[in-house]
Amino acid sequence: GSADDTKMFYTSLYRVLLHPNTFNDADGRYLGFDGKVHQLEPGQAAQYTNVSDWDTYRSLMPLQAMLFPDEASDLAQSLVNDAEQSGSFPRWKIANGTTGQMTGDSVVPLIVNAYVYGGQDFDTASALEYMVSSAMTGGQSSVTPSYLERSGADQYNRLQYGPQTSAFKGDHQIVGASITQEWSIDDFAIGRFAAALGDRETSRTFQTRSTWWRNIFNPAWNTVTPRNADGTFMDVRDALAQGFGQAGFDEGNSEQ
Repeated sequence: GSADDTKMFYTSLYRVLLHPNTFNDADGRYLGFDGKVHQLEPGQAAQYTNVSDWDTYRSLMPLQAMLFPDEASDLAQSLVNDAEQSGSFPRWKIANGTTGQMTGDSVVPLIVNAYVYGGQDFDTASALEYMVSSAMTGGQSSVTPSYLERSGADQYNRLQYGPQTSAFKGDHQIVGASITQEWSIDDFAIGRFAAALGDRETSRTFQTRSTWWRNIFNPAWNTVTPRNADGTFMDVRDALAQGFGQAGFDEGNSEQ
């Protein structure tokens, strides 16, 4: 390519490496999710933070892991450290805390993509343990009790979809359809991760859970549709966007 093409390529590559960024001092000390000062363990070169996982797990994480597997491994270990210090993985981590932003459990496919694309030098057993625990119980933080990695997991696990009710809320609107789609992706990631680690029972369980998105597929309209707790589908064919998405969706709609 031309000189301009080369300049644009490397400028873009530089920009995609701005975040996540290191959080530890030069001596390896950093402030943990529990508010205590921790020291990097041997084998981990950096503790990373500022992880907008909902936006980045599909493309940025695979790229970073392919090009820089050591740093991707450290990022995954950083998130495992966060879980061990607080009881669950953070969604949309900033500094030594979680914002809990966006629907889904996107920190899970972020870690799994790091592993799949080459960043495998982290505590995978602990990572899988926290993934499964949060999917089954919600993943309440021990340092921020109001935070749940999967808010509404009890109802989701009982119905096998996210219902469109006031008792089941996302972060800034009721988004049962989006949560069902997101958690199906997240559970698929857990299933494949468990398989890669040789845990066949967990893999089977989560491969089955990954198909639960079908429970909000409305055959009458041939689309994924928000579903009420009593099993009925919402009529959203003429619904306008509410906030950042149609009722039941986070930044999306049934037609999409």
